[in-house]
Amino acid sequence: MKKIIAILLMLAMLLSLSACAPGGSATGSSADSTASVSAPGTSSHPETEPVATVPKETEPLVSEPAESMPMETEPLDPIPTGPIPNEPELTQPVPTEPNPTEANGSVGLKYELDEDGHSYLVAGIGICRDAHVVIPEVYQGLPVTGIASHAFADCEILESIVIPDSVTVIWNKVFSNCPNLTAVVIPGSVTTFERTYMGGGVDGGMIFDGCAKLETIVLENGVPYIPAYCFAECIGLTEIIIPDSVTAIEPFAFYNCTNLVAVTLPESITVVTQGMFSGCDSLTSITLPCGLSYIEWDAFSGCPNLSSIVFQGTMAQWDSVDKDNGWIDSAVEYTICCIDGEISEN
Repeated sequence: MKKIIAILLMLAMLLSLSACAPGGSATGSSADSTASVSAPGTSSHPETEPVATVPKETEPLVSEPAESMPMETEPLDPIPTGPIPNEPELTQPVPTEPNPTEANGSVGLKYELDEDGHSYLVAGIGICRDAHVVIPEVYQGLPVTGIASHAFADCEILESIVIPDSVTVIWNKVFSNCPNLTAVVIPGSVTTFERTYMGGGVDGGMIFDGCAKLETIVLENGVPYIPAYCFAECIGLTEIIIPDSVTAIEPFAFYNCTNLVAVTLPESITVVTQGMFSGCDSLTSITLPCGLSYIEWDAFSGCPNLSSIVFQGTMAQWDSVDKDNGWIDSAVEYTICCIDGEISEN
């Protein structure tokens, strides 16, 4: 009896173990257990024949276009259209001050700062291409007070020039050999003509020497003197009006002005200097003031057509005027017209 109970317990334990095995079932577990118990020594798994593998035919892969997936992007911040931070909003164009040279004179002239550092000199034509040049009174906020040496010398395009009242000094040879210069106005503000040593003890300004077409010269009242060689060889000059402010005309001022016909010297002139009208072979008449005291040598040399000298004093005053030998060519026949009579010389 005890043996039977023990066998039954063993069978029950086997059945419970079979039920717990994975993938197993109650019926299959029972049969397997029975087979393994009833046929000891035999394998519970039947032998299986190897299965031949048939290679599969591979079809060519056809790539289908990939469907584009919409990308989720974050919205960008809008471009600011308002004023830039920390800067004022411009609602209208900002007015700018005009360039002084554009507002008051020719554009492109060359300038240099004067030694005093408080004014400018016109130093040259620069990139200006004006035939009729107007010098401004102000450049870059400072006055234009002078015209430097050789500033417009040999300038072929220059035909006329206007000099402002701010200019007080003109250096030597400023307009020397300007072949097309025809007209110049020198304001009364000009009080100084700087000069160059010419040799023979003469310092000359030579401001307009060699300006062959210069026809019109206006010297405004206030100009104190005319420097040596100032208008030398200005063969286009036919007349000039000299203001009463001029108290001296330096040597050779009108040297070889071959078309100069008539000149009147103001009452302020007391000396006709050396070579003042030398070589003026078209000069026919000269008017001299009654206060004249001295005529230097060669003053009227080379003036073969000078036939009339008008002296605004008496014949006695004319006789008292000191005259160097050779003040006029000895071969010239002329008449001294005084307020009380005439004196003929031959």
